[in-house]
Amino acid sequence: MDLKKIEHVGVMVSDMNRSIDFYTRVLGLSLRERRPFRTLELAFLTIGEAEIELIAGEDHLQGDAQVNHIAFSVSSLEDAVAAVRQEEPDVPFTDAIELWPGARCLFFRGPDGERLEFVERH
Repeated sequence: MDLKKIEHVGVMVSDMNRSIDFYTRVLGLSLRERRPFRTLELAFLTIGEAEIELIAGEDHLQGDAQVNHIAFSVSSLEDAVAAVRQEEPDVPFTDAIELWPGARCLFFRGPDGERLEFVERH
């Protein structure tokens, strides 16, 4: 097997416009493509070489295996939280925890309750 990288992470969303707005405006990802696919609507958002695929439609897909969380690397947890709160003041964050010496993280929720994480490493 010749695995090269994670291609993308797919996340089910209930409102595509709201989710695209959150991921682009609040988190700063770029919308690469948005298109219909069969009975679904797909949107691909990029951050560096990584992609998140937002999927709307087909309620039965909601019951499929769920992604536990999506983690984003940041230079400063405090700066990242401040940037999100500037755009969305009501987003709640967990307290920062030390993963191991030189690495801290905290969690928050996206518009459909998806768990998101900021990770700071020094």
